[in-house]
Amino acid sequence: CFMIDARYQRRGIGKAALEQVIAHVRTKDTVSLLHLSYVPEPGNPAALYQRYGFQPTGEVEDGEVVLALSLT
Repeated sequence: CFMIDARYQRRGIGKAALEQVIAHVRTKDTVSLLHLSYVPEPGNPAALYQRYGFQPTGEVEDGEVVLALSLT
């Protein structure tokens, strides 16, 4: 689990971190689906996640919208 502090958002840090996580998880043969979530508030990272192929699952957990990325 990670979050980028509001003071450091919009500087490319989240993008770089997300790219590293996706690249690392893709090296694991046993992982076929990567999930993440976000709080649906103004300024949320939904567009960033969707640019990387994450799609909404229709689920909401603890008030957070869940997305998934197929790794197959």
